Amino acid sequence: MIAVAKEWSALLDSFASVGVAVIAFNVVSLVVGYVCSRWAGLDKAMATAVSFEIGIHNSTLAIFIALSVLDNFQLALPAAIYSVSMYFTATLFGLALRRKGRVAAPV
Repeated sequence: MIAVAKEWSALLDSFASVGVAVIAFNVVSLVVGYVCSRWAGLDKAMATAVSFEIGIHNSTLAIFIALSVLDNFQLALPAAIYSVSMYFTATLFGLALRRKGRVAAPV
């Protein structure tokens, strides 16, 4: 979080070039995790848990490796964008799954 806060302006600047791909990767990860889990016979609750596990990756480790080991800030940008955006996309995905599971009450 400190690295993200420190380089917030660079993060916003690079969002235009990698933001769409990073968000698409996150959404695809969530959907594939859920669909494959359901195909494997898991119930909705377990499939949701698996999709969140797949969709919310450990970006902190990727940022650490890029900054400390590789000493390259540019390599940390996609992971930093992912770490910020994954919580929004995962929340929307979870809300969509909840809404999909609701059945209208008979009138």
